[in-house]
Amino acid sequence: MRSFRLGFSLIFWGLFIALLDFEINSVSLLPGFIGFIFILFGIQRVVDEDSKIKKLVPWVYVLIPLSALEWVSSFFIRPNENMEETALPINPLLLGWFSLLEIALLVVTILFVVKLMNYYIDLLKERKQFEWHERFVSSKLFYVWTQVALVVLLPLAAIHMVMAVLYIVVILFVLIGVVRILMSAYRIKQLSEVIWENSDQK
Repeated sequence: MRSFRLGFSLIFWGLFIALLDFEINSVSLLPGFIGFIFILFGIQRVVDEDSKIKKLVPWVYVLIPLSALEWVSSFFIRPNENMEETALPINPLLLGWFSLLEIALLVVTILFVVKLMNYYIDLLKERKQFEWHERFVSSKLFYVWTQVALVVLLPLAAIHMVMAVLYIVVILFVLIGVVRILMSAYRIKQLSEVIWENSDQK
């Protein structure tokens, strides 16, 4: 049971690092790949008690290098405050590559979070935690819809001012969605002892 709780704790902190970006001067202090490494260690702990979570491992193996590559690439396209107007612009191919990386990372991260939430939801249903089951389903759907809205509005925000304002509103809802996911992961960590006790009684 200690391994079970520790695993869910590592997953929570991994999500916290991976989903919330802490930056100073456009440099990420806690790169997302560190969070995904935490998540991998957490999954390996939980696998000892519940092998069903093992299906998430391939997703993390994709996210770790993808996130690391995106972080390293960000150093090459970061704006320089000392650049003069006559300075050469950023290579458009490099900028395009970074944009593709960001989109790929965003999409894979969304899919992983959905898979993780599905695991949590199934676990709660199996352990007859129906009240929390419904809340987790609601949090997952809210996260998905806000992320989809973000992806759709991202290219439109640069075209029209109204879309830009709407994009800012969506960003706020996206943040709420991420917080709800983190709260779900934290709640699973807190409920892990109860879940394990119910499992032992079966």
